[in-house]
Amino acid sequence: KKTGKAEKLQSDFEIPGLASFGGKYRFTDKNFQTPVSAITNQDNEQQTGYLNLSKPSFFPTNYTYSKQITKTPNTYQTGSNNLVNTLQEGKVEKLDATASGTLDLPLLPPLNLNYTANKTDYNLQARKDTKDIYSTGTNFNPGLNIFIIPKNISLNYSFTRSMVNYDSTRLISPSGFYNTDEMTDYYSTKLNFTPFFGTNINPGYTLSRTREQRKAISDPLDNRSYPKSLNQTAEVSGNVRLSS
Repeated sequence: KKTGKAEKLQSDFEIPGLASFGGKYRFTDKNFQTPVSAITNQDNEQQTGYLNLSKPSFFPTNYTYSKQITKTPNTYQTGSNNLVNTLQEGKVEKLDATASGTLDLPLLPPLNLNYTANKTDYNLQARKDTKDIYSTGTNFNPGLNIFIIPKNISLNYSFTRSMVNYDSTRLISPSGFYNTDEMTDYYSTKLNFTPFFGTNINPGYTLSRTREQRKAISDPLDNRSYPKSLNQTAEVSGNVRLSS
């Protein structure tokens, strides 16, 4: 017979017209199970929080935070769903954070701003993964009733940086291990034309470019930097009204 333990605490608050915020704490030990538990034999601790600011009115913002710590003695004894891989064995600490907002100033199109951060520390593997995403975008109507001017313009850009780093002092053998730094630029644009009544033409273009730097832990001279991928997409869609 097993005796499991579970804890949960949650609070939510609101300041009318100004902000709302809150957080939650949850913990289950490796012996805690329910009839629908997908993962067993794992300690799981989670902390989450959020903050929404409605002021200033021209730039409302939202923030979230999450921290999760799992301790898995043996990945082969976590259930039959195959939801835990060997990389997650031992203690794994994961941090996630987001920040987003919309800047809406007079005479200017609204601008969406977003930031996402992810960090994962695999203690047993002596490995740390980090990922940062910065993105911005806008969608607006130029307000000119001329057939060669788009009725709507959508522009987006994002920059993603992903890094994998190993602690060489904790590796039994550094041979075959690499620290990597990957950077991706993504561009996207989409236009909407209505040259005459009942007709829509929507051209679009996207570009994604990734470059990577890789350093061998066992050989400081093995340091490579190279373009990893390049993807482009051009498209046109639309409809034509043939009769009224």
